Amino acid sequence: MRARPLATLVLSAEAVEGVRLASSSALPFEACGALIGEFYGTSARVARVRAGANLARDPSRSFDLDPALLVAAEDEARGVGLELIGIWHSHPNAPAELSTADRAADVPGGISLVASFAGGRLRELCAWSRANGTWQPVRVECASQTTRAPENRATRGR
Repeated sequence: MRARPLATLVLSAEAVEGVRLASSSALPFEACGALIGEFYGTSARVARVRAGANLARDPSRSFDLDPALLVAAEDEARGVGLELIGIWHSHPNAPAELSTADRAADVPGGISLVASFAGGRLRELCAWSRANGTWQPVRVECASQTTRAPENRATRGR
């Protein structure tokens, strides 16, 4: 777990599209997966996302990421000089906020990205970083100048 919270999470256009596609195909259920990237200073960059099976008893209300995906994602990351920096999941027809269960989860890498969907469309991406046992919001940016990322509460009004 990181000692300092992150300020910014930068998503590649491919990462945003990966979350959007996996989440859209899982509707009306929650989708989930791993974030592969790197930390630098008070920022992190997501280069790749991997979708995994949602093993929750009620996948319309929660997610339980298949541990085998985390092992595979960590192996993949190491193989290309990156690391497993966190997880992502979707909230169909709900805000992109961490639930009580999300806050209690042990998240590898300490980053949790939530994608909110409404009417079958990606509406918002929000991220949090866990440092010293506390979840803090993180600014989300899309690395591509040609791709417009969904709204992010952390950047609203700036």
